[in-house]
Amino acid sequence: MQIEVSDPAFVQSLRAYLQSQGCPSEPRSADVVEVRVWSPTAPLDVRQARRKLFGQLREWCAENPGVKVDLLT
Repeated sequence: MQIEVSDPAFVQSLRAYLQSQGCPSEPRSADVVEVRVWSPTAPLDVRQARRKLFGQLREWCAENPGVKVDLLT
């Protein structure tokens, strides 16, 4: 799944946070990262993966007020 960050200065912070939550990512551009969402206990379907990622993004955004993220895919 790809995520667009409103301020590219926060991309590394987001990537570090997602990595700490078990979701590795790769940069696709200055403000877009591609994230792999998985669970160590069972495979996730697309809906479960989106729900997990949405929760993580909500937490990260709460800690970084003013920065917005958009789930592109």
